[in-house]
Amino acid sequence: MTGPGDDAGADAGAEEVARELRRSTDRLRTLPLARLDDPAPPWPSRTAAARAAAQVLADLAQDLEEGAGATRRALPVLAPAASGDVLAVTGHDLLRAAAADPAAAAGALRAAHAALVRLRRAL
Repeated sequence: MTGPGDDAGADAGAEEVARELRRSTDRLRTLPLARLDDPAPPWPSRTAAARAAAQVLADLAQDLEEGAGATRRALPVLAPAASGDVLAVTGHDLLRAAAADPAAAAGALRAAHAALVRLRRAL
């Protein structure tokens, strides 16, 4: 059995993020397009909720790759149908950045997991 402070704990964090990412992207990709515009409090729509989560993941990946304090790059606003794809891309970017430096990634993985759970619950 492994604990949260060892390498297997870091892997479990990445696995949990990957699982939540799959769940959320699958949900977004299978929702009828009309339902993507439905409210998802506190966001005005499911699309906005997905975009907010994707931005969090992109920011966390950027922090791991460039260091905290880097100038943020806003994600483009795309059609609602692309919500699942945007989330998938930013999530995979984060997982790739986390794998490059697992010791530094623990906090980012916890934050990503929390953002994805919030999104899943809003969907």
